Amino acid sequence: MSNFSVEQLPQIVDYNNETHSLAERAKAYLDLNCSHCHNPTAWEVPTEREFDFRYETPLHQSGISFEEEKIKQALLDEEMPFIGTTILDKEGVTLVVQYLESL
Repeated sequence: MSNFSVEQLPQIVDYNNETHSLAERAKAYLDLNCSHCHNPTAWEVPTEREFDFRYETPLHQSGISFEEEKIKQALLDEEMPFIGTTILDKEGVTLVVQYLESL
């Protein structure tokens, strides 16, 4: 018998829950929608951009503060997140753009 419990796993915030800070919510969105490609151990092409959108990555190590405008433009031009190239997540894009503009 295992003592495993889902409640003991680390969790990130629900990016739709406005009781959390803008930064926490935006980082959660980036983790869920972007970090599978944008992290140091991802496939070759996105790692060339040196972004690390994992939730636990500190802002100064994420690459976000160096490329705010480029990230914002990719979101607004519907180039990213990848699923957004076929189905635009307007609320998610708005959330991340607000976060980038707050930095």
